[in-house]
Amino acid sequence: HITLAMLRYQLLPDLSLRVGRTRLPFFMLSDSLNLNYANPWVRPPVEVYTLGVFADLDGIDALYSTSVGAVDVEMQVFGGRSNIDIPDGNARLRQARGAKLGLSYGGLSLQFTHTAARLDLFWGDPGFTRLVSALQASPFAAVANDLSGSGSPVQFSSAGFQWEESNWLVIGEYARRKVDRFISSNHGWYLSAAYRLGNFQPFVTVARQGMDAPTSNAAIPVPALAAGLEAFNASRNSAGNSVGVGLRWEASRNIALKGQVERFHAASQGRSIFRPDAVTQEIRGPITVISLSMDFLF
Repeated sequence: HITLAMLRYQLLPDLSLRVGRTRLPFFMLSDSLNLNYANPWVRPPVEVYTLGVFADLDGIDALYSTSVGAVDVEMQVFGGRSNIDIPDGNARLRQARGAKLGLSYGGLSLQFTHTAARLDLFWGDPGFTRLVSALQASPFAAVANDLSGSGSPVQFSSAGFQWEESNWLVIGEYARRKVDRFISSNHGWYLSAAYRLGNFQPFVTVARQGMDAPTSNAAIPVPALAAGLEAFNASRNSAGNSVGVGLRWEASRNIALKGQVERFHAASQGRSIFRPDAVTQEIRGPITVISLSMDFLF
């Protein structure tokens, strides 16, 4: 998979134009997601970074950098499309357009991003297929159009900050996905703090994701179909929260070893970041995830 492939033209000393495949700047750390050595964790907090799973942008963007006094300013406008494979299906963003604003002053960085697009989302897992077949055989066949298809308006918005002073590193971010159908509208946030002790950097992270609207609000008076739709809505809702602790060790000049332990709790009508085998399967009780990684530069 090609993650970057572009032509870049410097229009002015502070303004450049890029055409090709770049990164979709949904989030504060989108540009460094493939350079995990730059981040303190094994992975960025999933309560935020799973809200927009599209990574590549095939299109065009313009970057403008300047300074206003002691503040460094970077602005980006972009447009294009993106594709991604999902389990038993695929998804596309069409007519994507957006803007990003980044501000830096000393050890403080701020970033704000907004993207609007059209979403095509096609599920194909067995639970979805059974539910759609049952709906299409009933008087409520139109409800199936809320669950999968083409052309739903979608918006992604995020705001984040990073503060680095002496041995401290504090990162926080808020993001929101607003969509008419095919998947739930959710918001998420995280706050993470790390402290450097020589070659070691322990960190702690708290994160939460909540649902703003389910995939479908359709009212179905048939109990079996209503229960099936409720289960489908829950299976496409990743709401939940987590607490994590970890340690980064700079083992050498270009190697970082990381370990972290996270405790995930799914919301009452959600599955957190986990995807059960069946639509009706629930996530019972908290789940502990232990992760180890080695990040290196060469």
